[in-house]
Amino acid sequence: MLMIGLSFLQDFPSDLFIDMEAAGAKLVVSDADGNRTQHSPVEWLAIDMNRKVLVQIVLPALHEDTAFRSFKITPRSQNAHAYVNGAIRGQVSKSGDTLVGAPSIVFGGIRASFHHAAKTEQFLKDKKLSDKAVVKKAMELLDGEVDPEEGHLHASIAYRKHLTQALLYKFILGVLDAKASDQVRSGAGKVPRGVSRGDQSYVTDPSIYPLSKPIAKVESSWVLQSRIEKSIECYLLLCFSFCIFLLGNFVLLRCRLSSRKQCLISHFSLAPDRPQCTGEAEYSGDVPPVPGELHAALVMAQRANCELSGVDAADALAMPGVVAFLDHNDIPGANQVFLSLVLEVSFLNR
Repeated sequence: MLMIGLSFLQDFPSDLFIDMEAAGAKLVVSDADGNRTQHSPVEWLAIDMNRKVLVQIVLPALHEDTAFRSFKITPRSQNAHAYVNGAIRGQVSKSGDTLVGAPSIVFGGIRASFHHAAKTEQFLKDKKLSDKAVVKKAMELLDGEVDPEEGHLHASIAYRKHLTQALLYKFILGVLDAKASDQVRSGAGKVPRGVSRGDQSYVTDPSIYPLSKPIAKVESSWVLQSRIEKSIECYLLLCFSFCIFLLGNFVLLRCRLSSRKQCLISHFSLAPDRPQCTGEAEYSGDVPPVPGELHAALVMAQRANCELSGVDAADALAMPGVVAFLDHNDIPGANQVFLSLVLEVSFLNR
C-alpha cells in the first residue's frame, strides 16, 4: 500500500497506481461509521482520508481476449523513478487486429493532473490496429494531449512525449503479433539486458610521486592473508609478552611487543576497501531503527594532560529522553579498546 499512498504526492510515478487504474480496479474506502464507498484510483486521489481507511481493492474480471501491458522507462533497471511509466488495456476481437470498445491508456510522469489519454482512447474505440492511417492518427492525437510539465528532476518534454508514443506503438505491435510486418514485429518485445559492468582507469605520473601515487585508504579493512595457524601463533606470542610484563622483564617485553607487532603486520595487510568502493558497505545510518532503540553520545574531555577527579551526570540525566549515563564502571571486564596494539582505555577512569 506504500506505493499507492505515495500517489497522494500527485506527481509521484507509482507503478501500482498506473496498473490498477488501467485495469479498472476499484478501491473500497470505509469511514469511522463503517460506511463503504468504491472509487477508481484517480478518484481516490481527491478523497479526504481523515478518519477513513482503505479496506479492499477490487480487480475486475477481464475478458479472455483482453490485452494488458505495463511499462516503466527508467535511467536504470532498478531503484529508480521512471521517466515515464504506463499501462494500456484493451479487449481485442477474434480477428486479432481490432479493438472491442475503447482501450484504457494511462501514463505517469507527465504532470500531476494527467492520467488518461482520453482523446486517444475514444479515437481507438472499435478501430482496426492493422490500419496504418489509424495508428498515425492515434499518434497525432496522443502527441497533442500529452503535455509534460518542466522540472529539473524530469527528462526533457520532447523525450517524454516520444516515450508515450513509443509505448502505445509497442502495445499495438504486441496486439497485432504475427499480423505485424516483419520490419516492425520485433518492436513488441523487450530489449534484452545483459549484466551491466563498468571499468575506469586512472593514469598517474611516477615522476611526481608521492603526489597522485595510489595508496590504500586509512580506513580500509584489515584483510587476513596468512593461514589461521600462523595467526594463532601471533596471539600466543602476544599473551606470552604480557606475562613477561607482569613478571617485570621490561627489556624482554619491548622485544616481544616489537616482534608481535611485526608478526601481526606480516599476516595482515591494508587492502582497498572493496565493500566501500562497490557501495556494499553497511553503515550505522543504513541499519533500520528498531522499537525501543537508544542512541549514545560520547562526552569528550575539555582539557588535555590532566586527571579526572569525577563526573557529575545529574544535569544530563535530568534532560528529557536521557535514560542512563555510562562510564568505566559499567564496562564488564577490561577497560580497553578491543585488539589495540597498546594499552588504550575505552573510558577514562582517573
